[in-house]
Amino acid sequence: MFKVWYKRAFPQKTFQEHFRLEHEFHGVIQHQISETFRIRPVSLLGLQFLLDGVQISDPLLHLNSKIAIKNDHIKVCFMVIDPSDSRKMLSQLIKTLVKQLLSFEKRFYSNPVVHYVEPFCKRCVHYQTKPLNQCISNCCFQAKDVENSKEDIELFSLISNPRK
Repeated sequence: MFKVWYKRAFPQKTFQEHFRLEHEFHGVIQHQISETFRIRPVSLLGLQFLLDGVQISDPLLHLNSKIAIKNDHIKVCFMVIDPSDSRKMLSQLIKTLVKQLLSFEKRFYSNPVVHYVEPFCKRCVHYQTKPLNQCISNCCFQAKDVENSKEDIELFSLISNPRK
Protein backbone atom coordinates (compact mmCIF):
# COMPACT_ATOMS: atom_id res chain seq x y z
CA MET A 1 0.00 0.00 0.00
CA PHE A 2 2.81 2.39 0.87
CA LYS A 3 4.60 1.49 -2.36
CA VAL A 4 1.55 2.42 -4.47
CA TRP A 5 1.17 5.73 -2.63
CA TYR A 6 4.86 6.47 -3.16
CA LYS A 7 4.62 5.75 -6.89
CA ARG A 8 1.64 8.09 -7.24
CA ALA A 9 3.12 10.83 -5.07
CA PHE A 10 6.39 10.94 -7.01
CA PRO A 11 5.50 10.42 -10.68
CA GLN A 12 8.88 11.66 -11.95
CA LYS A 13 10.74 9.04 -9.90
CA THR A 14 8.34 6.30 -11.04
CA PHE A 15 8.77 7.42 -14.65
CA GLN A 16 12.57 7.27 -14.40
CA GLU A 17 12.31 3.78 -12.93
CA HIS A 18 10.54 2.44 -16.03
CA PHE A 19 11.39 4.82 -18.89
CA ARG A 20 14.29 6.80 -20.36
CA LEU A 21 13.83 10.21 -21.97
CA GLU A 22 15.92 11.13 -25.02
CA HIS A 23 15.98 14.70 -26.33
CA GLU A 24 16.77 15.96 -29.83
CA PHE A 25 17.03 19.66 -30.67
CA HIS A 26 16.30 20.45 -34.33
CA GLY A 27 16.88 24.21 -34.23
CA VAL A 28 14.81 27.35 -34.54
CA ILE A 29 12.35 27.32 -37.44
CA GLN A 30 10.32 30.50 -38.11
CA HIS A 31 10.93 31.84 -34.59
CA GLN A 32 9.82 28.56 -32.99
CA ILE A 33 11.94 25.96 -31.24
CA SER A 34 11.70 22.53 -32.84
CA GLU A 35 12.54 19.58 -30.59
CA THR A 36 11.72 15.89 -30.25
CA PHE A 37 11.53 13.71 -27.15
CA ARG A 38 11.63 9.92 -27.29
CA ILE A 39 10.35 7.93 -24.34
CA ARG A 40 11.90 4.45 -24.28
CA PRO A 41 11.19 1.68 -21.73
CA VAL A 42 14.06 0.51 -19.52
CA SER A 43 12.14 -2.02 -17.41
CA LEU A 44 10.13 -5.07 -18.40
CA LEU A 45 6.99 -3.50 -16.92
CA GLY A 46 7.50 -0.41 -19.10
CA LEU A 47 7.88 -2.60 -22.18
CA GLN A 48 4.80 -4.63 -21.22
CA PHE A 49 2.89 -1.37 -20.84
CA LEU A 50 3.89 -0.15 -24.32
CA LEU A 51 3.09 -3.50 -25.92
CA ASP A 52 -0.32 -3.55 -24.24
CA GLY A 53 -1.14 -0.15 -25.74
CA VAL A 54 -0.95 3.41 -24.51
CA GLN A 55 -3.87 5.83 -24.76
CA ILE A 56 -3.14 9.55 -24.48
CA SER A 57 -6.55 11.16 -24.36
CA ASP A 58 -5.58 14.73 -23.50
CA PRO A 59 -6.67 16.91 -26.48
CA LEU A 60 -4.45 19.80 -25.37
CA LEU A 61 -1.35 17.62 -25.67
CA HIS A 62 -2.36 16.50 -29.15
CA LEU A 63 -3.06 20.07 -30.26
CA ASN A 64 0.31 21.39 -29.05
CA SER A 65 2.47 18.45 -30.06
CA LYS A 66 2.75 15.56 -32.45
CA ILE A 67 2.62 12.24 -30.57
CA ALA A 68 3.49 8.93 -32.25
CA ILE A 69 3.18 5.74 -30.21
CA LYS A 70 5.26 2.76 -31.39
CA ASN A 71 5.84 -0.67 -29.80
CA ASP A 72 9.30 0.26 -28.54
CA HIS A 73 9.02 4.02 -27.89
CA ILE A 74 6.80 7.10 -27.79
CA LYS A 75 7.88 10.03 -29.96
CA VAL A 76 6.72 13.54 -29.03
CA CYS A 77 7.54 16.51 -31.32
CA PHE A 78 7.13 20.12 -30.19
CA MET A 79 7.18 23.46 -32.04
CA VAL A 80 7.09 26.10 -29.27
CA ILE A 81 8.11 29.71 -28.78
CA ASP A 82 8.96 29.36 -25.09
CA PRO A 83 11.05 26.32 -24.02
CA SER A 84 9.24 26.17 -20.68
CA ASP A 85 6.02 25.34 -22.58
CA SER A 86 7.50 22.09 -23.86
CA ARG A 87 8.69 21.19 -20.35
CA LYS A 88 5.18 21.80 -18.94
CA MET A 89 3.56 19.67 -21.64
CA LEU A 90 6.18 16.96 -21.18
CA SER A 91 5.58 16.84 -17.42
CA GLN A 92 1.84 16.58 -18.10
CA LEU A 93 2.52 13.69 -20.49
CA ILE A 94 4.71 11.99 -17.88
CA LYS A 95 1.95 12.26 -15.26
CA THR A 96 -0.52 10.73 -17.74
CA LEU A 97 1.84 7.86 -18.56
CA VAL A 98 2.58 7.12 -14.89
CA LYS A 99 -1.12 7.09 -14.05
CA GLN A 100 -1.79 4.61 -16.88
CA LEU A 101 1.28 2.55 -15.97
CA LEU A 102 0.09 2.12 -12.37
CA SER A 103 -3.39 1.21 -13.60
CA PHE A 104 -1.90 -1.33 -16.03
CA GLU A 105 0.33 -2.81 -13.32
CA LYS A 106 -2.63 -3.24 -10.96
CA ARG A 107 -4.83 -4.78 -13.65
CA PHE A 108 -2.11 -7.09 -14.99
CA TYR A 109 -0.89 -8.46 -11.66
CA SER A 110 -4.40 -8.88 -10.24
CA ASN A 111 -5.29 -11.18 -13.15
CA PRO A 112 -5.77 -14.73 -11.76
CA VAL A 113 -4.27 -16.30 -14.90
CA VAL A 114 -1.01 -14.41 -14.34
CA HIS A 115 -0.94 -15.51 -10.69
CA TYR A 116 -1.47 -19.11 -11.72
CA VAL A 117 1.01 -19.21 -14.64
CA GLU A 118 3.82 -17.07 -13.16
CA PRO A 119 5.17 -19.79 -10.78
CA PHE A 120 5.70 -22.03 -13.83
CA CYS A 121 7.30 -19.15 -15.75
CA LYS A 122 9.79 -18.63 -12.92
CA ARG A 123 11.11 -22.15 -13.56
CA CYS A 124 11.62 -21.41 -17.28
CA VAL A 125 14.89 -20.47 -18.94
CA HIS A 126 13.17 -17.59 -20.76
CA TYR A 127 11.79 -15.96 -17.59
CA GLN A 128 12.47 -12.19 -17.57
CA THR A 129 14.12 -12.25 -20.99
CA LYS A 130 11.02 -10.69 -22.52
CA PRO A 131 7.83 -9.12 -21.12
CA LEU A 132 5.61 -11.53 -19.21
CA ASN A 133 2.48 -10.79 -21.25
CA GLN A 134 4.35 -11.63 -24.48
CA CYS A 135 6.03 -14.65 -22.89
CA ILE A 136 2.68 -16.09 -21.76
CA SER A 137 1.02 -15.59 -25.14
CA ASN A 138 3.99 -17.05 -27.11
CA CYS A 139 5.17 -19.66 -24.63
CA CYS A 140 8.00 -22.06 -25.45
CA PHE A 141 8.67 -23.51 -22.02
CA GLN A 142 12.18 -24.82 -21.27
CA ALA A 143 12.87 -25.82 -17.70
CA LYS A 144 15.99 -24.59 -15.91
CA ASP A 145 16.69 -27.94 -14.27
CA VAL A 146 16.28 -31.14 -16.27
CA GLU A 147 14.72 -33.23 -13.45
CA ASN A 148 11.47 -31.30 -13.21
CA SER A 149 11.21 -30.47 -16.91
CA LYS A 150 8.94 -33.37 -17.96
CA GLU A 151 6.50 -32.69 -15.13
CA ASP A 152 6.47 -28.94 -15.83
CA ILE A 153 5.98 -29.39 -19.59
CA GLU A 154 3.06 -31.78 -19.04
CA LEU A 155 1.47 -29.49 -16.44
CA PHE A 156 1.94 -26.35 -18.55
CA SER A 157 0.55 -28.05 -21.66
CA LEU A 158 -2.58 -28.96 -19.66
CA ILE A 159 -2.92 -25.34 -18.52
CA SER A 160 -2.45 -23.78 -21.96
CA ASN A 161 -4.59 -26.38 -23.82
CA PRO A 162 -7.36 -27.52 -21.43
CA ARG A 163 -9.37 -29.24 -24.21
CA LYS A 164 -7.00 -32.21 -24.51
